[in-house]
Amino acid sequence: MIEIILFIKLFIILIATGIGAWTDCKTGYIYNWITFPLIILGLLLLILESFVLFNLGWFYFLKVFIIGLLIYGIGYLFYYFGKLGGGDVKLFLGIHLLVPYVNGQLLILWVLILSSLLSVLIVSIKYLFILFKKITFTEFKKIIKTRTSKMIIYLLMFIFFVFLLYSAIYNVGFSKYYFFLLIPIFIGLLTVLFEEEIKKYIYLKRKALRKIEEGDVLAIEFLSKEILNKLNMGNRQVIEEKDLLIIKNLDVKSLPIYDNLPRFGPYILLGFIFAVLYLFFLF
Repeated sequence: MIEIILFIKLFIILIATGIGAWTDCKTGYIYNWITFPLIILGLLLLILESFVLFNLGWFYFLKVFIIGLLIYGIGYLFYYFGKLGGGDVKLFLGIHLLVPYVNGQLLILWVLILSSLLSVLIVSIKYLFILFKKITFTEFKKIIKTRTSKMIIYLLMFIFFVFLLYSAIYNVGFSKYYFFLLIPIFIGLLTVLFEEEIKKYIYLKRKALRKIEEGDVLAIEFLSKEILNKLNMGNRQVIEEKDLLIIKNLDVKSLPIYDNLPRFGPYILLGFIFAVLYLFFLF
């Protein structure tokens, strides 16, 4: 019975992440009508499984619930600084509450790891290809010269990841295939090195005030202090409903925003699929 319930819950998550991936690709949003039912169902089943169906107890309930709070809290920080959509955070929370563990492993941890690695690999290759078509060789040499310290830091970080994987493979017994994880890590660090240029040449766009909407990511680096003071958003970059009235009364025609940001929904779907396959068949 437990296995049947688990497979039903995994199927529900597959449907939810699939719909979320589709709406994210089409509109840039993962809507509340997708995430809220998942969260509510997950919370209800957590209560039932903890105290009625399987008597897992208070410790299990609190452990899952506290991890859920951490997911939402850390996710909100990423949302606050424009690094992750609110729908993504709520979808992660729903996945965790509905299926906390698979074969003793925290499912959401593997979903986060695999979805992040997939997005880093695919998005980084795409953006680096676009970027190197836009900047000249002279600009490229200038960037390298001015970021020597960053290059050293990222190289040390990469060596650290190599050491971690080496230890996991030869001391813990992980498969040598884990070395493939170094590919997205290396490409991701390379992309971070060119983060300023990616923002400038790929993300940056000016948007008319009347078209600004909730969820847009404000490019605060390209705003004057006067505008920043009027907006009173602090370090927050994501525009919320309460900001729209202030924005529409500004004495400018447009604002710089970051557009064409990576849409994480499809990678959550892929990360979930690969995490389930890994935990059932390879772990």
